[in-house]
Order: sequence, then structure tokens, then C-alpha cells
Amino acid sequence: MAPVVKVNFGDQEREQFYYAGSLPISLGMPVVVDTDRGILVGKVIAKVPYYPVHKLTKPLREIRRPASPADLERAEHLAAREKEARAAVEEAIRQHQLPMELVDVRLSGDLNRCLVRFTAEGRVDFRTVVRELAHRLRMRIDMRQIGARDEASVTGAIGTCGRTLCCKTWLKEFSPIGIKMAKEQNLSLNSSKISGACGRLKCCLSYEYTMYQDLRRGLPKVGGHVMTHEGAGIVKQHFVLEESVMAQLEDGRFVRYRAAEVAVRKAEYPDQPAIPPISGACGSGGGCGAKGGGCGSGGGCGSGGGGCGSGGG
Repeated sequence: MAPVVKVNFGDQEREQFYYAGSLPISLGMPVVVDTDRGILVGKVIAKVPYYPVHKLTKPLREIRRPASPADLERAEHLAAREKEARAAVEEAIRQHQLPMELVDVRLSGDLNRCLVRFTAEGRVDFRTVVRELAHRLRMRIDMRQIGARDEASVTGAIGTCGRTLCCKTWLKEFSPIGIKMAKEQNLSLNSSKISGACGRLKCCLSYEYTMYQDLRRGLPKVGGHVMTHEGAGIVKQHFVLEESVMAQLEDGRFVRYRAAEVAVRKAEYPDQPAIPPISGACGSGGGCGAKGGGCGSGGGCGSGGGGCGSGGG
């Protein structure tokens, strides 16, 4: 497989991946690539030795060529025109007193189209502004209203994890996020803890959600009856990642066991015998296969002084 590299287009653009082909690519090198906005100049910021090609929904694009001085000059001209276009859009919004907040202004590589992204509380009639801007900038104007999550993916920020927002760096599609995901992972429901820079629930709540669901299926239900090495009890709490539970015994004590060390007990059978004490269980000091005690030895399982179910081995 041809080497894959990550290309950056500036603060307001999501990084993208490209095949490098046989080009001698180095970090920091300016390259010419195809994008949804046309042909642009970007900078190689990383080489990716192992890219999950099998997860691609569409083929990766290839780098056209290393950027020449002429390409760099055109990129500078594009950046200057974008600043002019943004100033024109801001002026038009002020003049018409439109209830919107400008997020960013981007021009296509051929300078034929201007994309204006903004946020607003409701619908905005911007037809007059579009006509004025099209006449002034001599290009097609595309006004696009976006939501809070899209705004964060455009502007970018540092998350509470200390890393750049996922939606800014690699997350291309937003999936529904619910408060149930936070509850499933026993996270604090404090909005400041589980909300992202966009003010919505963090996208990363979904990353481990299915894993928590799978692990929890292997645990006795909270409120369920179990038998432990110390007697019968009721499950009070799950520790999902440790695959263990907290149970309250009949004498009121709280004990913590791994799920594999307890047995689910049906409430209608209260006389179900307890699991043998740890001191006589397999793998302990007097258990099966241990020195001085085991099946067929002098101190085995379930006997007073002998082997399995016998008086002496």
C-alpha cells in the first residue's frame, strides 16, 4: 500500500489524509491536493504507517505534487481574498442587522464560490445580502446555517482531555449522543463534566458505550440475589471495568467480589448453600492442588481433614 500522510490546511479546516504515492514526502512540505473546495495547497504534518483502509467509505485522494513557488503564491492570494470576503460579509450583516453570528468564510480554489457559515437562533432571510455579496465579490455566494456541534468542528478548541477536539481533527460524522451513555458508564451527570466545547453532550461518550454494555451483561443485575464465599447477599453496585460487584450480605456487611466469584441465586430458594469459603476453595492454601491439601491429599475440598467428600483421600 502506498504511504498515507495527513495534510493540514490551516486553523479553520479539518485535516485530511492522502496517498503520497511515490513522491518523496517529508514533514512540513507544502503539497498540492484536491479537496471539496477545489485544488488547494496544504502542509504535510504527519506520516501514517498503518491506515485502516478497510474502513474507508470512499477512496483516498492522492497528492498531486509538491507545491511550487507559483502554487505558494496562488495560496497567498487565496488567503488574501478570503480576508477581503470575510470583511465584506461582516459589513453586509451589520448593515442589514441580520440576527446571525458569522463563523467563517471560505473561497474555492478557483475563486468562483464563497462559502459563508453562520449560526442563528432561527431562520434568517439573507437573500438581499446574497445578491449584494455576489455583485461585490463577483462569485457565487453559498450561505449555510450550521449548529453548535458544526461550529465547534470549524473553529476548533482544546477539550477537557487536553487534546484538540475530535470533530476538528478526525471525526467526520456526528452520531446521536444521549444521557443514557453517561449513566451506563457511571459518569457524573454534572453538565460541565459531560458537555463539550459546543455545549452539547461530548461525542466521546459513545466511544466506550458498547464496551460497557457488553461487560455489564456479564454481571449480576443490581438488586439481584447472589451467593458469595461469605454467604448470601444482594448486588448493590457494579464496577464494570473491573468486572466486579458490591453486594450487601444478610448480616449487613458490604463485600466486593469479581463476577466470576459469585453465583446468581434465585430469591425463591433462600436455603441454597453458600459457595465454599475462600480458605478451602480451589487455588487457596488448602485447596485442590495446593501443598498439604488437595483432592486425594490430607486437606481437600469440602472435608474436615481429607480429600474430596471423604475422610482421608
